[in-house]
Parts: sequence; structure tokens; C-alpha cells
Amino acid sequence: MIDLSVRGARLELLEKFDPGDEVFLMIVASDLEVTIPATVLWCELDSLDLSMIQDRYLCGLGFEKPNNAIATLLDDLSARGEAVRIEDFRHFDRFYITAPLTGTFGESAPVSVVDLSVRGARINVSSKIGIGMSAELRFQVDEETGPVDVVGKVMWAAPTTVPGQTTAGLAISGADELLRKSIYRLCVRSEARIDLDSLRRKFEALRTQVASMQLTAENVA
Repeated sequence: MIDLSVRGARLELLEKFDPGDEVFLMIVASDLEVTIPATVLWCELDSLDLSMIQDRYLCGLGFEKPNNAIATLLDDLSARGEAVRIEDFRHFDRFYITAPLTGTFGESAPVSVVDLSVRGARINVSSKIGIGMSAELRFQVDEETGPVDVVGKVMWAAPTTVPGQTTAGLAISGADELLRKSIYRLCVRSEARIDLDSLRRKFEALRTQVASMQLTAENVA
């Protein structure tokens, strides 16, 4: 297990699972045991090493709702120094949309939503777009999820290789739950894939940070 939260977990596995698979995650830590149903959101090859007998996969699990038993487990592990809380320096995962979603951004229509996170999006638009402008980003994943209507602020913009097309990065706040549900639906339908390169860089940063914290604690002791 790489990390754990009340909403889900990330695991390293020797077996591949498919997005949408329903599984039971059992966690045994010291004298605590928690079993919780989960949905596989994504599962990607971690590294291809021909010297290894089995491939390794990184897998993201989502829980249907925040789980109190997991919260209790995390509190206990943290108190015993067996887990380190990383919320303060953790970035939000980014997901590529395999079939870009069509939507609107302010008066620009149509736009293609090409990646999503719970705090932002990247769009392609057939017009120039100004850095710093804010507008409503609207798109729909499916009828069950319903329309997604959030406010995005353009943080950067650049021309693409397609003549007349611009790609722009939007910052979005106050819509975490709505975007989380949208990403969940896209993942279980295999219409979104996690940015694994970004995820690996984040893991390396977290390992470095945790090692530094542990070294500081040892020096203090």
C-alpha cells in the first residue's frame, strides 16, 4: 500500500485489475483490521523490468463515501508513527481524458476538455484566450452524472500544433466533490487515465519528504 485516505487508496500490485472492478480491501495493521468495499478507478503498469519474474502495477481504489473506520485507523497509525500525513504537501492527481469531452468556456464554444483534476482542467479552444480571465466551464460526462458547471481561471495558455488552436490550463476551486464524481465516472468507464509520470514524480517527492522528516525525528531523539 502506497497511501491511504478516507476516500481511497493506492496500491502496488503484481496482478492487473480493470477499471470498474469491485473489490474488497482488507487492511491489517498491528491489532487493527478493516475491510471495505472499493472500486478500481485505474490500474497502470508501474515499470517494465525484464529481470523481474512478474510485472508491477500501480492501482487506484475509490471508496463510495468517506469511511470512518479508515479515519480511525489513520489516526491510530499516525499516533504510533506508522503513517505520515501528507495532505499539507500533496498535489492533486491529474487524469487524461481518453475521448476529450466537448463543452463551453464562457463565450468560447466548443472547447475540448483534455484533462481533469479536482482543482483544475486543461482545455483546447479554437480561439485566443487571455491569461487571468475567469469564466464558467460547462461539460457533461453522462446523463447519470449530469451537467458539470464550474468556474475556471486561466493560469496559462499556449498555441498547439493545430493552426488557430490554443490550449489552456484552468484553476478551479470550490468544486472538489463535483469534479471527483466526474473523474470517478470517467475512470470506471475507462474514459480517463491517470497521468502516471506526474504520479511517479509525486511519489518520489513524498518519499524524500518522509525520509527527511524521519531523519529529523531521529536527530531530535
